[in-house]
Amino acid sequence: MKKKVVDQKTYIDHKSFDSRSGFIDSEQRFYSNYSWCLNPYPKVSQVMDIIRREAKGLEKMEGSWQINESIMTIFSLACAVSCSTDDFLNKKRYRQIPLKSLLQWRIRWEDTIASLLDSYLIEGSIDRNFCKSAALELADLSRTVLPKKMLNQAVTSPRAFRCQDLTPYDVLTLSKKYCLENTDKNKPILIIGLRSAGSYFAPVLRADLAKRGYNNISMVTLRPKKGASRNEKEKIQEFVNLDGNIVIIDEPIYVGLTLKICVKILDELKVQRQSVSVLFPLHPSATDLNKTEAPSALKGCHFITSSPDEYFKYGRLKKDEVEKQLEEYFLARDYKKATLITDTNVHKFNETLSNQSENSWTEHLKRVYGVQLERQSGEVEIQYIVAKSVGWGWQSYREFFAANCLKGFVPSILGLRDGILYYEWIENSPNSAKKIDRNKIIEIVSEYLAARVKGLSFEEDPSSFISETQVGMLLVYRNHSTTLLGRITNSLKRKAFNYRLSTLTCPNACLIDGNMRIADWLKHEFELVKTDYAQHGLGKIEVNVTDPAYDLANSVLSFELSEQEEMDLMQMYMSISGDINIAERITLYKVLTGLWSMQQSRFRLHDNKLSSRHREYSDDFIKAWTFTMIQLARYTASFVPKLEAKSPFNTIVVSDVDGVIDQHIIGIPSNTPSGIEALSLLHMNGYPIVLNTARSVYDVKEYCKAYGFLGGVAESGSYIWDAATDKEQILVSAETLTKIERVKLALEDIPGVFTNPYYKYSIKAFKYGDSITGTIPVPSELVNSVLAQCEAEDLYAHQTSTDTAILSPGIDKGTGMMALLQFLNCSTCNTIAIGDTEPDLSMFRVANHSYAPSHTNVRNAAIQIGCHVVDKPFQLGLLEIVRHIIQTNGGKTRLDEKPSFKQKEHNKILFDMLSDVEKSKPRRLLEAIFNENLFGAFKDHFL
Repeated sequence: MKKKVVDQKTYIDHKSFDSRSGFIDSEQRFYSNYSWCLNPYPKVSQVMDIIRREAKGLEKMEGSWQINESIMTIFSLACAVSCSTDDFLNKKRYRQIPLKSLLQWRIRWEDTIASLLDSYLIEGSIDRNFCKSAALELADLSRTVLPKKMLNQAVTSPRAFRCQDLTPYDVLTLSKKYCLENTDKNKPILIIGLRSAGSYFAPVLRADLAKRGYNNISMVTLRPKKGASRNEKEKIQEFVNLDGNIVIIDEPIYVGLTLKICVKILDELKVQRQSVSVLFPLHPSATDLNKTEAPSALKGCHFITSSPDEYFKYGRLKKDEVEKQLEEYFLARDYKKATLITDTNVHKFNETLSNQSENSWTEHLKRVYGVQLERQSGEVEIQYIVAKSVGWGWQSYREFFAANCLKGFVPSILGLRDGILYYEWIENSPNSAKKIDRNKIIEIVSEYLAARVKGLSFEEDPSSFISETQVGMLLVYRNHSTTLLGRITNSLKRKAFNYRLSTLTCPNACLIDGNMRIADWLKHEFELVKTDYAQHGLGKIEVNVTDPAYDLANSVLSFELSEQEEMDLMQMYMSISGDINIAERITLYKVLTGLWSMQQSRFRLHDNKLSSRHREYSDDFIKAWTFTMIQLARYTASFVPKLEAKSPFNTIVVSDVDGVIDQHIIGIPSNTPSGIEALSLLHMNGYPIVLNTARSVYDVKEYCKAYGFLGGVAESGSYIWDAATDKEQILVSAETLTKIERVKLALEDIPGVFTNPYYKYSIKAFKYGDSITGTIPVPSELVNSVLAQCEAEDLYAHQTSTDTAILSPGIDKGTGMMALLQFLNCSTCNTIAIGDTEPDLSMFRVANHSYAPSHTNVRNAAIQIGCHVVDKPFQLGLLEIVRHIIQTNGGKTRLDEKPSFKQKEHNKILFDMLSDVEKSKPRRLLEAIFNENLFGAFKDHFL
């Protein structure tokens, strides 16, 4: 907490209000009853139980804000049940009770929600008895015998309340605007709420219109992307002949696709567009509708929107409202007076927040306030407080439990009210954590994650039944195909994969952090403090994982931990948390966290509003890409035995990496079972391996360490390294390196052009586009122009499908290979080169023997050199090559030995995906059809 001396008062200086931090007694007593709120996806049956408890407790509830919160909890949970019921009806699962009975129950449920709102949201002053009566009626209805399948499905909550700073009061703003433009109160109105948000918004709109005197109102909800059910269509068709108005209400739109589909459904039902009004709030990150599909897709319809500054929470952050709330908090801490001030620090701190903002779809509203505090003794101090929106109603209560559980790891807390968390402002740069001792980082992070496991665990792991089952994990399964057969196969396998994920067990399922990025860790005195800690584990567009292994993996990526540091982190975490099986689960989550980070970076790179930070996001993308690639290499290398033979060697195998040892799987280069077997055979039969690749020095070193290779050539002949001695040699002259640096800086000055920061002795330049890696080469004309501008025409560019390499003249894989052999004292060895592209021809020319897999794009040129092109592609081809090498050279042959692939379930999922790429299309289809997980998915869906 920052302090400042002010004249004419006696001031004291405290480093923080830690001794008085925490929630005040009234909040502590109230929120502590809501431990169930940690799970944003409770089952319908659980929600019914909670509604009954809340209704019963409402009679004894004391305090106006507590009563408000309890009623809002009942309302939002009742709307969640409505949404789930409508989804269930739309899927036509009517086996356990007749359709008519369920529909009648749904109507009574909807009418009771309206009664609750009549006495609460619309009145201004709460009729407590009427609210209690409506709540008890909901409780009675919750005891109705309902389909077991429906009761076991998880409810969904709208992003609007969870992460977009919206409240039910914001619907009233839209309602008021609608009434100003539509004054005929006798004209029929059909409200269409678009699920999920529409299930919460539509009842509020209906209640408010009824309160304003509109007397012929009907309501229906739709999930347009799933299509309209027969019952939903009938409701709309009945309305068409009444010459009324249709009002569509939804949460803020980002693209507008859902609204587009909804209006298309209305067109098919002969609804006239001029009778349709579309109501939605504008989100701060998407206020320009012209950048969405809305204007064209909804042509003829009437738009009514509200701006972000009209949000209810924006009003709650006005000076007088914040001052009133902070006064309550500080008076409870034995202060005499609390007054808001605006000084240069307040302006500076809010400017810092603004500069750090990414203006994203899920970024919460927050402000910094200065508070002048007077003690009972007359002493005065100034503190700076952050007010941050953290959700609405029970969706914000998890902050209470997280803050209590993580006390000491997060900023000191003042309180939580109306979905706004008040806590101390910590002044420091987003990268201040990098200044902390590495051992201290490992200690704090392990303790922090262990504290989450102990204090934020779930009684029942929600990841096994939520509708968005581990959405992030589906990134791991991305086998694209353009053929109809391939798409069918992938669709079946994806369903089976999703079900398989739901069966994974985690002994310590908890509300994970989900966002361990270093920018959210600030140095505070001699410790690290986490500033964002409760919103990223579960949610519609979050990673949806409950295994703390994800947070550990994310920490390794974010803090760029070495292998030893990673081992220390895991060991310390296991000793504190008791989660001793973490090593069996973490590899899969390393891949996931890398892919998720790449996806988030790409989203930001495509946001023009963030163009000033695109270089930062590109580096984040490359860092995540490299991390994932290295983790996959370490995983596949764990099956390969290390070379037992010692130098001197008679024969050395010189291999390219991409297309030979690795191929692109799930969008990242990785080895496969055949490649693992091939490398294992080489080592078991005494053949040492060196790499000769366009990859960076870092990549080469990590691959050699993982697989036990002797060393390698990096950056297309620019650099060589001996793994045994850790000696290196740069093969590019100092003069050329100066030119390379000049060209690199010139390229980085061009908007939309980026470079790979791992490359030191050449340049890997690219743009972002549609390719398997997400990057595309820089146009040759632009590259040539930059080379001329930098007086570096002697450098040459090599274009690939994903990037542009700019290299030193006179250097290639052939010269690099010869230099490496001499460096390793192996100049007289028999050399066998394996490659697949045009740059590999130079090493084919200087090798004694050369091989290429069948997919090579230089087949004719390679054959003319004397290269042996085998019949199979990629790692299947590598295995064929290795068998030919061993059989041709004679001597010790151990061709029948295969590595053991026995492993635990989490790693087996990853291994099966790496295996899948090598199977024929018919085999993949058969395995997809006769998959026990697919059967489980269909059984779970239909029975």
